[in-house]
Amino acid sequence: VLQEPACDALLEVERSVAEAVSREALVSRHHRLRLIEADCQRKLSFHCYLPGNLSVRESHELVTRLEAFLREQCPDLHSITVHAEPEPVEE
Repeated sequence: VLQEPACDALLEVERSVAEAVSREALVSRHHRLRLIEADCQRKLSFHCYLPGNLSVRESHELVTRLEAFLREQCPDLHSITVHAEPEPVEE
């Protein structure tokens, strides 16, 4: 059963994500943050923009740091999924 989390929980997670992203200079911004509760477990996913010239290894290492920080800040999260996207090119 999927449930929307309490507003307080969502605000707390949003603040933690904003802090995690601000600690990584290469992340320009995040979007599509989603926090759901299913079977008594909280699951977080969000997207973040990274420079398009980062290697897969560099992107993976950065996302791993974001996830580690969030696991420390929000130990009640069962899963964290960060979708890395190349920064949109302005024309």
